[in-house]
Amino acid sequence: MAEWAPDYEAVYRQRAERLQRIREPGYDLAALKAFYKDHPVEFITDWGMTFDPRNAEVGLPTVMPFLLFPKQAEFIVWLRERWLGREDGLAEKSRDMGVSWLCVAFAVWMWLFHAGTVAGFGSRKEEYVDDLNDPKSLFWKA
Repeated sequence: MAEWAPDYEAVYRQRAERLQRIREPGYDLAALKAFYKDHPVEFITDWGMTFDPRNAEVGLPTVMPFLLFPKQAEFIVWLRERWLGREDGLAEKSRDMGVSWLCVAFAVWMWLFHAGTVAGFGSRKEEYVDDLNDPKSLFWKA
């Protein structure tokens, strides 16, 4: 498998340019919001951030753009299909694949673009959900 090594500087530049365009007079923000309402993968890729404390030990930034692997994008599409179809779904979680981050990012997308939605999270330990000061916590990720 190929090493995942995105050019984060280029991503930050693209995001800054995108933000500058959005802030220009006459920009059709409503059209962008309408697009993102149906495209969670693009919203997460365009604006999401993630955190990996293990990067500190190898001299890399711990906070970085959340650029989805193909399987992660597939998971978001699958999750959206379950939600729209009012279907249950089960994800067998694998360590270091970002499933918690994906679920939190999806919930944030729902909250921003689908008023009145509710997402609930649970964990084997309360502090992994509710502690806003702990990066292990789901609410911290949101």
